[in-house]
Amino acid sequence: MASGSVEAFYDGRGIPVELSEVEQALDQLWGPAAEKTGGPELDAPAVTRVVLANVVIVNLGPARPGMDETIEAITTQYPSRLIVLGTDPGAGRKLRAEVSAQCHLPAPGRPQVCSEQIILRASVEGRDLLPAAVRSLVESDLHSVLWWCDDPREAPALFEQLAGEATRVILDLPDPAADPAALAAAMEPKGCQTARDLAWFSLTTWRSLIADQFDAAALGNLKRIGSIRVRSVGEVGERPTRSAAWLVAWLAGQLGWKPEGHPRSTGDGRIEASLRGQDGAVRVVLESGPSEPGALPRVAEVEIGLRPAPNAVTTLNIQCDGEGTCELCVTDDQGAGCAFPRLVKVPVAETARRVSAALLTDRSDPPYHRALPITLWLLGD
Repeated sequence: MASGSVEAFYDGRGIPVELSEVEQALDQLWGPAAEKTGGPELDAPAVTRVVLANVVIVNLGPARPGMDETIEAITTQYPSRLIVLGTDPGAGRKLRAEVSAQCHLPAPGRPQVCSEQIILRASVEGRDLLPAAVRSLVESDLHSVLWWCDDPREAPALFEQLAGEATRVILDLPDPAADPAALAAAMEPKGCQTARDLAWFSLTTWRSLIADQFDAAALGNLKRIGSIRVRSVGEVGERPTRSAAWLVAWLAGQLGWKPEGHPRSTGDGRIEASLRGQDGAVRVVLESGPSEPGALPRVAEVEIGLRPAPNAVTTLNIQCDGEGTCELCVTDDQGAGCAFPRLVKVPVAETARRVSAALLTDRSDPPYHRALPITLWLLGD
C-alpha cells in the first residue's frame, strides 16, 4: 500500500476500495505499527486499534450538520468499527466503498487510539444490497448499534432489516424539524424495544434537577403539581423541540398522568395540553424560541406550578443558560418573589454527552417506554 494512502487513511480521508477487498485493505493500511486490542503486543506501537462494537450509521439524505462531531464522539467514547451508509446517485447496482481511520489521543505520550471506518454508498435502486454488505462487514462476536439519521419511512425495508439485527437502535432525527410520525414508525417493526430517540438523552441533567426538588421531605408536593411550562430553544418551527415534550412525558409517565383530549398547537412553536393526575388536571404549556447559531436544541426553562396549600411552595422555576449554570427559584405561598434562589453548576449539554449516554446506558429503560406514547401525543402524532 502506497505511503500516501496510508497517511490519508490515518488522517481520516476515505481510501476507495472494492467491497470484496475491504478487510484486506484494512489489514494493509493498519500495517505493523498498529497494535490491536487482544492481539500481539508491540514494543512501540504508533496507534492502538480498538473495536468494542459495531456501529452502523445511516445517513441517506443530505449530509447532516454536526455529523462529524457525532462520529468523533462515538469513536472517542466508544471505539468501534463504524460502517457508514450514504447515497451515491451514480452508483447504479453497485456499492462504492471507502475505508479510513478515526483517531484520538487519549493522553500525551500515549499512542493514538483509532477506530476503523467503512463507508458504503449506494443509489436508491441499490439500497437492497446494503443489508448483506453490512452483514459481511460486522465483527460477529461484538454487538451492533444502528445509528439512524433519516425518516425510517423513506427506506422501510432497509430500516427493518438493519434494526432487526442490531442490539440497539438510536434515532438521530432533526429536532424539531422531524415529523413525529417518523419516531412512531421506528417503533413499529416487532415493537422495536431497543429503539431510542437521541433527544431523550439530552434530559439527564433536567431529570436530576427536578427530582432533587421533590425529595422525601417534600414528597407530598408531587401530588400538588397543577401546571408545568417548558421553554426550549432550537430551530424555530411549528412545534417545540422533542426534548421539551420528552421532559413533560417523563414526569407524566413517572407520576401516572394520562392525556386528556387533544393538544392544541398555535403554530408558533407553542403547544397547550392537559393531563389528568390522581388529584386533578395538570396544565401543560410547551414554548420554543431561537437558539444561538449552530447550538444544539435544548430545554432552557422549566416552571412547575403547585396547587395552593398553607405555608407551602407554590412555584418552582429552573433556568439553564446552556453554558453549565442553572438558576433555581422557589416562590412561597406569600408570592413575594424568589424566596430561595440558588445557582447550580451542571454538565454542558453537548454532542459527546448525548452520544455517550445513548451508547452506554442500560438497554432496559421503563421510564422511556412510559414516556413515549405521551411524547407522541404531545407532538400531535
